[in-house]
Amino acid sequence: MTEIQPNLFIGNENDYEFNVKDQEGWSVVHACKEPYHRQALGYSGRGAPKDHPEYLMAKRENRLILKLVIEKERVLTENWNKPHGRGNIDPENFSPYPKNPMIARFFKEIGRVDELGSGVRNTYKYCGLYTPGTKPEFIEGDVFKAIIPIQTEQVSGEATGEVSGEVQKVVSALEAAMKRSEIQNKLELKHDDYFRLNYIEPAIKEGFIEMTYPNSPNHPNQKYRLTAKGKKLKTRMEKK
Repeated sequence: MTEIQPNLFIGNENDYEFNVKDQEGWSVVHACKEPYHRQALGYSGRGAPKDHPEYLMAKRENRLILKLVIEKERVLTENWNKPHGRGNIDPENFSPYPKNPMIARFFKEIGRVDELGSGVRNTYKYCGLYTPGTKPEFIEGDVFKAIIPIQTEQVSGEATGEVSGEVQKVVSALEAAMKRSEIQNKLELKHDDYFRLNYIEPAIKEGFIEMTYPNSPNHPNQKYRLTAKGKKLKTRMEKK
């Protein structure tokens, strides 16, 4: 474990299991889904039911268990929230306030908060430095969601210029015409809004895929298929 402030330690699962679990006097925050959130709620499969009262956060004696999911391409956190608006937060035009007052008080008391709102601005700033071409998402609602991309991939081609890794994956996954949910499941991605904004919409905008009902985006039978440009990109990727 690493002591980052007097009596404030950061550690991993082994530190908790072998050094902390059976000792008195500790207060523990588990910022993870596996294994502690699953153990506390006793669910199996991908996650607890969304209507579960402890879907996002559970408290067990001296332990606060948060839901934080780390995937290959992103980190996703979800917390209960007192919303002052709805939808994506614009870092250039928002009024900061604590999204979760209990967690905000905790970090304020240990001196780990710079100023209200600095976290959103800094995340946008450093996300562009560490994963060029990507942006984080902060989604306001009864549940506050933060989505931080942690990986970006690009390929180059004379005909298409630079193509993002997300668009490549959509093109690679498409077989004939497929529903959005089918593509999303094939890529093993869970967050609908993230998938739509970062995968489907850029692939359409860049001309690699098209809707089977272009004049009715919300058509119940809507599917997506490769364009001629998309087929050329897929062929080129398969040859590599």
